[in-house]
Amino acid sequence: MTNFLIRRAKQTESSATVLLERTGGEPTHPAGVIRGPFCQFARTLPANFPLQPLPPLAGRPPAAAATIVDPCYWTPELPFEYELQCEGDAPPQRFAFRRWYAVGAAFQLSGKRTVLRGAAVSSAFARESEDAIAELLQTARDTESALVVPRPPLAFCEQASREGVALVVDLRSDSEAVAHTVPTNLIHCGAVFAAIVTAAQLDDTVDQLRRNGVSIVLTCSVADDPPGAEALARCDALAVELQADEAPPAWLAELSRPVFAIRRGAAAPTMAAARAAADQLQADLAPQFDLAGYFVEVTLQ
Repeated sequence: MTNFLIRRAKQTESSATVLLERTGGEPTHPAGVIRGPFCQFARTLPANFPLQPLPPLAGRPPAAAATIVDPCYWTPELPFEYELQCEGDAPPQRFAFRRWYAVGAAFQLSGKRTVLRGAAVSSAFARESEDAIAELLQTARDTESALVVPRPPLAFCEQASREGVALVVDLRSDSEAVAHTVPTNLIHCGAVFAAIVTAAQLDDTVDQLRRNGVSIVLTCSVADDPPGAEALARCDALAVELQADEAPPAWLAELSRPVFAIRRGAAAPTMAAARAAADQLQADLAPQFDLAGYFVEVTLQ
């Protein structure tokens, strides 16, 4: 699906609008159908929603739109997805609708405050076998855990989307812009809630992720001063990495932005242990800090 960009526009309880822009190939309006919802944890009857061509706009590529009636939104409990099938274009592209927003110092999913808790995995996870990856995601689902994962392959994000495992993708790099570390199709994955970046990576690609519902999380350390106004304007939340026994800087408690705490150093031996440690981290930082997410490093066996 390299010749199209899916944009989720207006989303309400009763309808959701999908915009489809052509990014390559023939300069004609996209034609096809959106079908869904699909979810392995619920019985649903998929419906077809045909794409309708939009009037041409100067300087914009040919586009089409479809309105989904009574949309099913992605949540970890019920990870509903839809399927875009364009004429002459195979295979179909899965994507999801998700109502995920930053509201003050918290995140909301489908109108309810959501605190993410779970594990931060190392980059070695990408070298694990298919069975090990499947077990990681199954255990994360069983323990209601979210995952922080460094520059995950698109296939992993798609699998997490089907399984209902929320992801915070860590895109930090000292030498590469985000455009070189993540495929644009990442925005189509329902599981990808947020992306961690450095201040130097706050570029147009990050802005594109943000416009398409991926919250941008700016990393900081215990020793850092508060970010400047320009950096805060281009992100939705902050993430602070803590070594053993470290606490976040006091200014984070006063920041009107969601904050994730990621405990490094003493890695938990299992996903279940990491989830329990994340709960304990939340308790240890209360009441001074009431954060939007708590993660503890895990060692994959």
